[in-house]
Amino acid sequence: MENGALCRNLWLLAFHEMIMALETERKIDGNFGRELSELDEETDYQFLFYDFILDLIYVLDSSRDCRDLLSVCETLLETFDWAKNDPTDILTCYSECLENTGSADKAIEFCRQWYEKSKGDQSAGASLVYLFTRARRFKEAEKVVGDFIMDDECDCCEENEHIFCAASSLYQAEGDRVRMDWVNRKIDEYEQQEGNFGDGGDLSPDGDSYDDPD
Repeated sequence: MENGALCRNLWLLAFHEMIMALETERKIDGNFGRELSELDEETDYQFLFYDFILDLIYVLDSSRDCRDLLSVCETLLETFDWAKNDPTDILTCYSECLENTGSADKAIEFCRQWYEKSKGDQSAGASLVYLFTRARRFKEAEKVVGDFIMDDECDCCEENEHIFCAASSLYQAEGDRVRMDWVNRKIDEYEQQEGNFGDGGDLSPDGDSYDDPD
């Protein structure tokens, strides 16, 4: 067995042991560790679960191990409530893994439900635009973009930057150089403004309650 595969298997083994231990604790206290970030607080930061999960996702993503990464994301979405923590990165990763394992239609439906339930979250919208674009379903991608970019007077900002970036990919795929140059210019103007005023903060939305689309 190659060292890389052995390393991944050890990470996955540790993850499954963590989930099993969590399930055992919840048999005693059903409210134990309902949020991922609360696990560290409730165990006095002895195990650094949150950092472990981030590292695990990085390891699997770096190795292009989509099937195991898909399983990990699914387990995380099912195991935690996501009422306080933001699940955007996990949801995005999950949809990308669905697409990369040959389930593009499932990925689109997943993001469509995420977009509807989040009431127009820009990260969900951007994921949907990218998926529609890669599937060459341009009209559907255009509709999502139109929910955020109403007209030529619309500027790129914190609330829509992800959509502007997705729109740039869409217009490039469509061969629409005029609109692609327009959105790219708007993105550049926003980034220059942010550079002048310092860090604009995290673009991902605050952690609202999440219901699994499935």
